[in-house]
Amino acid sequence: MTEQRGSLPQWEPGKKELWIFYGASALFFVQAALCVFFYNHLGLINLLIPGWLLVVLGVYTNIRARDDFKTYGLANEEYSFYKTQTIVDKGIYGIVRHPMYFSFMLIDLGFVAIAQHWISAMLAVPVMVYLYISMLDEEKLSAEKFGDAYKEYMQRVPRINALLGLIRARERKNKSL
Repeated sequence: MTEQRGSLPQWEPGKKELWIFYGASALFFVQAALCVFFYNHLGLINLLIPGWLLVVLGVYTNIRARDDFKTYGLANEEYSFYKTQTIVDKGIYGIVRHPMYFSFMLIDLGFVAIAQHWISAMLAVPVMVYLYISMLDEEKLSAEKFGDAYKEYMQRVPRINALLGLIRARERKNKSL
């Protein structure tokens, strides 16, 4: 874990950013509701089972990410654990740089597979775009905050490619033995 400390450039969302966030959040929750209304709409068990697996994996990933961030982030007690004072590169953050965003993407894809309806698929597109752009924005802030240490982390750990991240984590573990 890199012990470089810095102060996070404060991001103050404007009205536009808040509307986009609330809009993407609303679409995400509408997709959850569509899973109830259009549950297994096409009757494709080959989509339904992977859909539920994606949702469960997404929830698990999100819980792990929050726990790892709290455990390794050195956040000040008076602030949220999101205000980390170090680069978190252990646990799930050693596999993907953005496990929380990744978890919502997994859940979102799971919703599409569970509902099996074109409306759910159409709603997933802006949600995914929003999540991806948010990851890019967060990387810019983190690079400002942590400098070269974060850039090295970016080279070592993929953004959201979990398979590549697992392979690289395994290689790092084998090198350290």
